[in-house]
Amino acid sequence: MTRRRGAGAGLLTATGLSVTANAMVAVLVPWLVLSRTGSAAQAGLVGAVALAAAVPALLLGGPLIDRWGRRRVATVADLLSAASVAALPLIDTIVGLSLVATLALVGLGAAFDGPGGAAREASRPGVATAAGLPLHVLNSRGEALEGAGGIAGPALAGAGIAAVGATGSLWVATVLFLVAAAVTWWLLPPDPAPARGREGFGGTALSGLRTVWRDRTLRAVALLGAAAMAFYAPFTLVLIAHLAPQGRGAALGLVSACVAGGAVVGALAYGAVADRLSSRTVLVWSLALAAAGFAAMATFPPVPVLAGIAGVTGLAVGPVNPVLAGLMQSRCDEGMRGRVVSTTWSLSLVAAPLGMLGAGLLLDASGPSGAMVVVAVGVLAAATYAALAPGLRPGTSTGKARPSRCEKALA
Repeated sequence: MTRRRGAGAGLLTATGLSVTANAMVAVLVPWLVLSRTGSAAQAGLVGAVALAAAVPALLLGGPLIDRWGRRRVATVADLLSAASVAALPLIDTIVGLSLVATLALVGLGAAFDGPGGAAREASRPGVATAAGLPLHVLNSRGEALEGAGGIAGPALAGAGIAAVGATGSLWVATVLFLVAAAVTWWLLPPDPAPARGREGFGGTALSGLRTVWRDRTLRAVALLGAAAMAFYAPFTLVLIAHLAPQGRGAALGLVSACVAGGAVVGALAYGAVADRLSSRTVLVWSLALAAAGFAAMATFPPVPVLAGIAGVTGLAVGPVNPVLAGLMQSRCDEGMRGRVVSTTWSLSLVAAPLGMLGAGLLLDASGPSGAMVVVAVGVLAAATYAALAPGLRPGTSTGKARPSRCEKALA
């Protein structure tokens, strides 16, 4: 009974701790590489390796979640992430940390993080039932905590670098992963018995792709998420291109924090009214208002005004992830949820670097203002797709399940 009462708080706590730890590592490791080598290219390579490892890990992790259990995968993923992060300062102390060792450990950590995050998201329907919470409320709080972790992680990393250095701060991230694993194992309810199909592991992984593509709602969610990420991901790069030549690092931090903070508030506000709103309506208006915000930022007004616009833009973006999460959860049964979530996440991860690459080329050609206009147009195109996609028809609610075709994919 204690576990059932604490299931919602446990999932949210584990989510916040794990995301915060990941956000810390995302700052600490590139900082460590840059301070040791002086090479921005090698620091950037760290992020590229993490991304490259995350995509196949998500595709293969989906079947593992469905076969092994969401609570178990989330717990083991955080334990292995803790081990890979702890290995960095240990190796550095014993023999010295080389670039090859750093890349290998970062790749391992990224491979564990993806399935762990997907397992936590896939567990939300069962946890909501156990905790007596509406699913849309748990989704909005979960997405808000992910946003909060994205703010807290870099802040803790910066404070740690000043206090004990980048290497010493990695131990803080290790402890956060370990606590997240303990909370997950102790407070989340056990998974139901997994469904056993006739397919082998490889076929089971492909069934996730087939399921997402054949179900028009899941397909629309995946395509919309990928398109939005492709244009949203370059936002920070465009800000850096505008502010870095002026040496305005503090302004960059302020504007980025306003976007993230606005997204947290937007996600929580959506959770309070989600049962009275249509999914399509929320997606269309959220993305359209975000596009207007990006267009306004393309003029690059004074920093206080830019930060205010960024906060409102983040507020508009906040409901998007909870809505998409709810749609995924409502369209798939227990036996396929891990594969569906992992497949959708992997599509977004593939889209993000493509958007970053395009933004880099565009920045060289037309500068930050032109690139920000393209970001706005792309997000507006995503809003248009949300308005027209048959799979996002009016009346679809994030809290009400619809008939699913997932069972057919298992046959």
